[in-house]
Amino acid sequence: MSEFEEREPVVHEKALTAIVSSSAVVAELSVKRGLNGIRLAVLGILVGIGLTVGFGVRGPIWVGVLAGAGSFVAACFLIRWEPSQRRLMDFVYWLTGS
Repeated sequence: MSEFEEREPVVHEKALTAIVSSSAVVAELSVKRGLNGIRLAVLGILVGIGLTVGFGVRGPIWVGVLAGAGSFVAACFLIRWEPSQRRLMDFVYWLTGS
C-alpha cells in the first residue's frame, strides 16, 4: 500500500445522552471601588458648588459654612435621586448630541 492510497472512511457511532437538571449557580463578583477620573470630577464639582455657595453668602462665617455644607448635601442628594439622575443624563445627552 502506498501512502496516498484511498481508503474507506471510518464511521464512529456514539450515543449522546444528556442529563437535564436544574441547579442554582451563584457567581460572586468583587468590584474594586476607587476614585477614577469621573468620580473625582464629580466630587470636585460638588465641592466647588459647596465652596461657591459658602463664600457667596453674606453674614457670619458660620452662616457661610452651613450654606456651603447644605448646598453640598443638596447637590449630592440630587445626583443620587433617580428622577433627577434621568433628567441630568437627558440633558447631558442633549448637550453632547449623543
